[in-house]
Amino acid sequence: MDKTAEEHLYLDYQIKTLDDELYSVLYTGTAGERIYRFGVTVSLGTGERLPISAVMEELPEDGSKSEDYDYYVTDDIIYVLGINGSISGARRLDYQSYIWEEKREEIYDDTGVLTGTISFQYPVLQENSSHTGIINQKIMEDVEFFYVEVLERFTEKALLNAEQMRELYHQEGQEGYEYAMSMWKDMGGYTSLQITCNVIRDNDGQFGVSYQLGDHCYAYICDLKTAEVLEGEDAVERMAEYWNAQEVLQ
Repeated sequence: MDKTAEEHLYLDYQIKTLDDELYSVLYTGTAGERIYRFGVTVSLGTGERLPISAVMEELPEDGSKSEDYDYYVTDDIIYVLGINGSISGARRLDYQSYIWEEKREEIYDDTGVLTGTISFQYPVLQENSSHTGIINQKIMEDVEFFYVEVLERFTEKALLNAEQMRELYHQEGQEGYEYAMSMWKDMGGYTSLQITCNVIRDNDGQFGVSYQLGDHCYAYICDLKTAEVLEGEDAVERMAEYWNAQEVLQ
């Protein structure tokens, strides 16, 4: 075979799972005698890649990497790929489907200018049992609790920040003020508070998320069969306390 042809990379794929919940694909690349394999598994509820850390806490101790592309799913079995592309381990997958929702609150001043936003991302589990319904209710109650705890102080800070910007821009005269305020609004210069969420556990009858506030993470893990909170009962409460303790909004 010509050497140039040997250096060409050929990529093929096999769809291993495609249902209402998961889309898992195994890719195989060949370059001469070398073979590369990697998998991609996507949660169809969110359209996001499902990290291996969410479905498998421990990987086989045979040189397997811990990359998110080192596994695929078929027939509810997780197949972990070793460094040479071969199967290095397998285990059951008990996947709980979910979607993302977001609660968003906007703060306006008395002139109708947007001065602040709070957004909180959280999961909604597909209700396949009474227990998942209880978990969804608990998560929603936590989200509402966070808003109650921070909204008053956040509103005060957002309005104060906007007023300080106005005073600064007024120093440029009316024309400069109007231009600066227009730029400020176009660039989203209002004060914002954003909580994002990642799934950190979705197997073995457990579902867990990590709420991200700035550089801080707050984990919440529950038992899908009993709705018992296994970790992070007060995660959102601690998050609200942390934010309220800060002197300066980020």
